[in-house]
Amino acid sequence: MLASIPRPRIDELLFRFLAAVYGWERELHARFGLDYQQIYLLQHLRRNASQRVTDIAEALRVPLFQATRLVNRLAEKDYLCKQKVAGDRRAVLVGLRPKGEQVVRLVEEHNQRLIVANASRLPENVIQSLLVTAAEIGDILHIPEEA
Repeated sequence: MLASIPRPRIDELLFRFLAAVYGWERELHARFGLDYQQIYLLQHLRRNASQRVTDIAEALRVPLFQATRLVNRLAEKDYLCKQKVAGDRRAVLVGLRPKGEQVVRLVEEHNQRLIVANASRLPENVIQSLLVTAAEIGDILHIPEEA
């Protein structure tokens, strides 16, 4: 079936998808003052407790210096705490502070309201298709699962 879809149609659909995600990210930035990478890191730490900066760099698939800079920016906002690891001068554990936990909750509540309000106008079969696509999008785009 996919082989019969003309390439320009797939290109257009993927561009519309990218444009929607980009617009959504910009709206989240305007509302919460956080970019998508910062939100992702906060959500990642909520799901994975405290982690070393090296583990964060691996999970985000970014260089260590970029992960360090990201952690420092969020620590300055009091969203993260950093703690030296005993016996290893270079290792730093990073965890969520209450303010970080709160902003993650606010972002997720906002997204939940947005999706429920807007998706409720769609037919049930479209909603089911969206849920399946959302669950499989990493495989469709061949993106490895989070480390």
